[in-house]
Amino acid sequence: MRKLSALFLSAVLALSATGCELKKSDSEPPEDVETVTETETDTDTPADGETESPDADDKKETSEPVFRKYSEDDFSSIKLNINETDAAPPVDIKSVEPGKMSFGERMSPCKAEDVYQNYGSYFYAGGDESVQNTDDTRYQRALEICSKPCSGNIVDIVYLDGYFYMSVNFDDYCSLHDSSLFRYDPETSKYEEVDTRTGLDYHGCYNALCGYCGKLYYTDLRVSQDEPCNIYSYDVKTGETAEISHIDKNIAYLIPTENGLYSESYVFDTEGQDYSMEYDVIDYDTGNTIAVSEGLFGREGDRMRFFCEGEPVRVTGGYDGFEYRPVTVTTKYYKISTDLEQYIDIFAWKDRLCILNSESIENGSAKPCLYTYDLKTMERTVIDFSEYNQGIRKKSGDGIFICSQDKYEWGKSEFTLFYLMPQYGTIFKIDSGIENPYDGQSADAPYIMSMEERYGEDEFDDYYWVPKKIYWVN
Repeated sequence: MRKLSALFLSAVLALSATGCELKKSDSEPPEDVETVTETETDTDTPADGETESPDADDKKETSEPVFRKYSEDDFSSIKLNINETDAAPPVDIKSVEPGKMSFGERMSPCKAEDVYQNYGSYFYAGGDESVQNTDDTRYQRALEICSKPCSGNIVDIVYLDGYFYMSVNFDDYCSLHDSSLFRYDPETSKYEEVDTRTGLDYHGCYNALCGYCGKLYYTDLRVSQDEPCNIYSYDVKTGETAEISHIDKNIAYLIPTENGLYSESYVFDTEGQDYSMEYDVIDYDTGNTIAVSEGLFGREGDRMRFFCEGEPVRVTGGYDGFEYRPVTVTTKYYKISTDLEQYIDIFAWKDRLCILNSESIENGSAKPCLYTYDLKTMERTVIDFSEYNQGIRKKSGDGIFICSQDKYEWGKSEFTLFYLMPQYGTIFKIDSGIENPYDGQSADAPYIMSMEERYGEDEFDDYYWVPKKIYWVN
C-alpha cells in the first residue's frame, strides 16, 4: 500500500471510482414481501401526447421500452412502511477481500544505489546534502527499505464495464515510481496486469483514478511547483494510454460527467502553508480546460452521480442557488416531471426512478422521504427514509446499497450494510461492523467497499488505507 508522506497526504489520499451497473437478478421477492402486481402501460396514449411507438402488433415483442414522458398525474400515490429483515435478499450479493490477492514483488527504480539518495532527506544531517546522517536510525531504515523489493499493494479500485480495475503500488520508498493497473473479473475471480507505470520520470500511482465510457482517467502527482500535473486516459478495450491534458495545480480528484472531466485541485499559497480549492473542467476530446466556479462544480458534481444503464441521467430543477423548481429526470427511456422541488439522491433504472427528497415538516426540520416511480405499475410509493439517511447510498443491481452509521467515536466509525428493494419497501441487513465505507467518485458504481486504516512503525510506514472487503450484486 502506498506510504503517504505529510507533503502528499491531503492530496494523495483521495480515492476515486467509477463504473456501471451489473446485470440484474431475475430472483423473485421473498414470501414476506408484498408483491406489486405488474400492469401494462398504455403506449397508445402517453401522458402528454408524445411517444415513439412501434407497430401495435409488435408492442408486446419489443424488448426495449419506448421513450415516454410522464407527469405526477400519471402515477397513483401509495405510502409504504419500510420493513427491515434479516432474511436473505432476493439478489445474489457477493463479496471479495482484495487484501488476499498476491501481485508479486518488484524493486522500484528509485531504490537503485546510484539514485536512492535523491528521493528523501533521510540520508542527510539537517537536510544538508553535503553531510550524510549515517548515525540516524532513519538512515539505516532507508537502506533497509532500498535493499529489498516491495510487495504490490492495492491503492485504489474502480469499477468499469463489468470489471474492477485496481491501482497497485510497488514503491514503498517514496510511492512515486512503480505502479501497475490490474483487472479483476468478479465472475471468475481472476485478475491480470493490464498496464504499468514504472520509471523515475513517473510520479504517482494512478492518482485520482476514475472511469467513464470505456476509459480510465488518472493523473500523476505534481512534485514541484515548476511542473504540471498531467492527466492521462487508458482505453480498457484497446489498452492504449494517452496524455490528454495538464494543469498547473495539485489535482486531488477527477470526476467524470457528461459535460467533461472535472478536476478538484489544491492550490497552495506562496509559503506553502495554506491552500484553497479550485475547479476546472477538461474536454474529453480536445483536452482544453476551463476554470469553473465552486457553485457550478457542486451541482455538476451531484449530477454526475446519476446514471441509467450506464448512460448519464439529465436532472433539472431543484434548488439552483436562488429558488426551488420542480425536478425533472430524463433518461434514454423516459422523462418524468415531478412536483418535488429538491433532491438528495437519484437512482434510475429503465423501468423505475427513485428520488430521495428532504421534506420540511411543521417544526421546521427536514424528513427525508424516498419516492419510487414504477413505470410498470404506474404507482408512486413514498417511504420515510429518516433512519437510513446517514451514510452511503449506491444503486446496485435492482436495488440500493445503504451503509448506515451505527455509532461514531473519535477516530473510528462503524456502519451496517443494508440492501433496499425500494419497490417493496423492504430492506435486508447484509453485514455489520463495516469500517469506513467507500463508494468513490463513481458513475453508477455497483459496489460498497470497506476500508481499514492502518498505522506503521515509522515515517516509512505512515498510516494508510487498505481495501478490506467489497460487496456487490451479481
